[in-house]
Parts: sequence; structure tokens; C-alpha cells
Amino acid sequence: MSPVVAVEEAAKALARRGRSECFDLILGAGTALPDSVWRGQVLDSVVRLAELSEPSLRKRIPEVLRTALAREREEWALRVPILCAWRTDSRELRGDLDRLATAGPLEYEGPLQKPAAPDGEAHGRFHLARKVLSLWDEQDPLTRGRLLVAFGFEEGTGVEKTVRRRLADLARSLTPADRRELAGFAAWYEQRLADRRKQRGEPPAPSSRTDLGDFVRELSASN
Repeated sequence: MSPVVAVEEAAKALARRGRSECFDLILGAGTALPDSVWRGQVLDSVVRLAELSEPSLRKRIPEVLRTALAREREEWALRVPILCAWRTDSRELRGDLDRLATAGPLEYEGPLQKPAAPDGEAHGRFHLARKVLSLWDEQDPLTRGRLLVAFGFEEGTGVEKTVRRRLADLARSLTPADRRELAGFAAWYEQRLADRRKQRGEPPAPSSRTDLGDFVRELSASN
């Protein structure tokens, strides 16, 4: 096993066991990794460990994520800290995400075409940051439900559990008619993705995504 893989596996194991005393050790080891993808994998374990630990560690999550958001450049490296910010509801990072967010779905996405950016400046514009800000800002329950459904279908791995939990919480504030409308939206979005994958010659979506449609339909049928 390579040293990089060993660090990632150790981080996941310690996070699962709730070894909060290893928080700084894991964080330091992950930060030192040369590859941004592996840094992201370890960062996710660090944040999950903090979520399960005492309040003093949970309070450090925004600081840890802010450092990662400032360091990374590419979309795949920024994906983990952005999703962690959403999962932990770290709204203190609104300004950090705002600097990274595209203005709309048609804007260019990707790193800026320059070698580096001064501290405090965005290193690129990314749709994922915009989506998280939209979820935070939306006040209408039904519209927020649609955004959550779309987010779950589009982002897939890494967001399913949180999307379901927040949809279940949201369903309590929806009327029966709103729930049925949300279920209809989920069915439409699921078919839209299936048609898009077929046009591209891609295999069917994994069950973790198609199961989301079933979950929303079950919510619509519940009292």
C-alpha cells in the first residue's frame, strides 16, 4: 500500500471510530499530501470526525474548510470543501463560496486563466458553489425542495444522506399538494437525467440516484 493510500485509509478508519484526539494528526497528514484529490479525501474524513466530536472540534470546521477553499484551484479539489460546507451548514463561509460561485448556469466554469491569485481573490468560478448558496438563500419551502431534489440527482455520491434528511425535514412544512408537486418534479428530473445519459451513450444512473426519486414519492404519500 502506498503512503498516500495509507494516510487516506487511516483517516477514514479513525473518523469511523470517533478518534477525536487524532484530529490534528489527520489534518496535518492530509494537508501535507501532494495530490489535491487525496487531500480532499482526507479532508472529508477530518470533517466527519469533527462532526461526531465535542463542540470545540466542531467549531473548527469552518476554519479548516476556509483554508482548503483558499488553497485548492481545480473543481475536483474544491468539491470536497464546498460539499462539506453545505453538509455542516457552515454559513460562515458564505463569503468564501460567493467568491468562487458562478453568476448563473451559463457562465464559464473553471479555474481562472492565470498562474495564481492573491490571497482573498477567487481562483476560479464554479457551479457547485453557486448551487450551495442557492440552497442556503431560498426561502420558499417548495422551491427549496426542488433545489434539493436537483442537487441530489446532479451531485450524487456524497450528498445522498444529507439530501434525504433535509427533504424529510422540509416535508413537514409542505402541504399535501406541495408534496405531490415535488414528487412530480422528482419524476420529471429523473427521466430528464435518464434521457440525457442515453443520448450520451452512458450507462444508467447508479441506484443511489434513482432511489432518490422513490424517496421523494414516499414522502409525498406520507401524512
